[in-house]
Amino acid sequence: SGATKEAGLTNPFQLREAIRFGMVFALVLLVVEAARHHLGSWGIVAASFLAGFVDVDAITLSLSGMSARGMPVEIAAGGIAVAILANTAAKMGYAAWRGSPEYRKGVAVILGATLAAGLIALVALGIRP
Repeated sequence: SGATKEAGLTNPFQLREAIRFGMVFALVLLVVEAARHHLGSWGIVAASFLAGFVDVDAITLSLSGMSARGMPVEIAAGGIAVAILANTAAKMGYAAWRGSPEYRKGVAVILGATLAAGLIALVALGIRP
């Protein structure tokens, strides 16, 4: 419909979107594995941070799969948390860039609280590589 195209939304079940997600997933999996191999758990954190700016689903699936194959659960969970926080920060930035002043304020309050809570949880729980 016209409203869907105006909002920039696409149907995730279309072949093009499925192929795009598959390519993003494969790229994220490759980057995470290379980062783990060369930089250890800090590489996973860095890859998670960067991947979170684009997409949380691919890094979540990648780290979950790696955890099932032997990666310590704490490292996978920490990487997923870092990706979610990076994604939240990216959404805040996009809202600040593209949104009206009222929208920016609302997003800053809600996502700012989410970001702060996530950072506090990471520190309090001691999740680190």
